[in-house]
Amino acid sequence: MKKHIDKILIFIAAIITGTLISISFGDSKVDTFFSMKSIEYKDAIEQRNLLYKEISDLKENNNEIMYKLRDYNQGEEKHQKVIDDMKLQLSDYSEIAGTTALEGSGIVIKIKDGYYDISESTSYEIDRRTLHATDAALLINELRAIGAEAIAINGYRVLNDTGVQCEWAFIGFNDNNQTIEGQPFYFYALGKPEELEAALFSDGSYLNRLIIRGLEIEVEKREDLYFPPTNRILDFQYMERADS
Repeated sequence: MKKHIDKILIFIAAIITGTLISISFGDSKVDTFFSMKSIEYKDAIEQRNLLYKEISDLKENNNEIMYKLRDYNQGEEKHQKVIDDMKLQLSDYSEIAGTTALEGSGIVIKIKDGYYDISESTSYEIDRRTLHATDAALLINELRAIGAEAIAINGYRVLNDTGVQCEWAFIGFNDNNQTIEGQPFYFYALGKPEELEAALFSDGSYLNRLIIRGLEIEVEKREDLYFPPTNRILDFQYMERADS
């Protein structure tokens, strides 16, 4: 009987011990689980903060790049505008200097010596009905005065300092001794055809004087004039910039 009671007590003690061990083991697993979850959460928070910082740094860096790009584009646009303005100005200077070809509307004046009989006409009559270099020079000046933007004689580009000279029955140019032009002489003038024509035929014009003298003159309005560039080398020996 006593042995039987001892067995029962041992069995009960074993159950209690097993229960305590089980409870202890369960608490340990729970503590470990929560402990690990806490560490992982802390690491995740730190990782998130690092990511936020990296994103913030990237945004700041991106903004700096965008500002630099904007400044660069604005600077490039200003730089390009300066270049474009310089090209336009250079083009204007080239047109004025005659170093570039021009096209446009204007007038063409065809001039031939008037009729005379070499055996019967007096020297005065012959001289009066002949186009001289001085006549060509005065007509060029008149074309400039009435607003011609470009002038050519028989395809030779007349510049601002071009002078004409007599070469017997021909006209030569003081800026090119290799070129002479013979009649009929074609004076090309670039500008508004109607205005140029009206000015040329106005009272007191030099063209009217040539008509009165008996020279054969025709004036034609054109829309398709072509002015070749000068083949002259512009070499100024004494001219200097005032601000140099």
